[in-house]
Formats: sequence, structure tokens, C-alpha cells
Amino acid sequence: MNAFEQPNGRVVLEVTRDELRILSNSLGVTLEKLHNDDAEYSTRVGATSEEGRALKREFRELSMRLPRVE
Repeated sequence: MNAFEQPNGRVVLEVTRDELRILSNSLGVTLEKLHNDDAEYSTRVGATSEEGRALKREFRELSMRLPRVE
């Protein structure tokens, strides 16, 4: 995994397909375990659970758009 900060303040992560899966699954587990407690999710993660769900959707969509490399 590599990370690059751009002049505009954005950070670009370079991850393998497996690393993307691990990040997505970890986020999913966290959302599942704390799904009834938005305050606890926010305290532990530093974001709202809605932001977490949105990021999880983005990970899933990104994974589906990636072409398979043989």
C-alpha cells in the first residue's frame, strides 16, 4: 500500500484488490457491530455512521468497476 498527498490536500491511496477488500470488509464489520449506536460509532471512528455507509458503498462500487487483470 502506498499513499500520495496531492497539492490540493487530497490523499491518493494505492492498494491491491485484496487490500481494498480488507478495508471494505473492516468497515462493514464496524458498521454492523455499531449499527444501533450512532454516537458510539462516531466516537470510535471519527465519522458518522452515514459517512461510513457512504464510504462502504463507494468501496463496493469501485471494486465492481475494476477490470480483472489476468
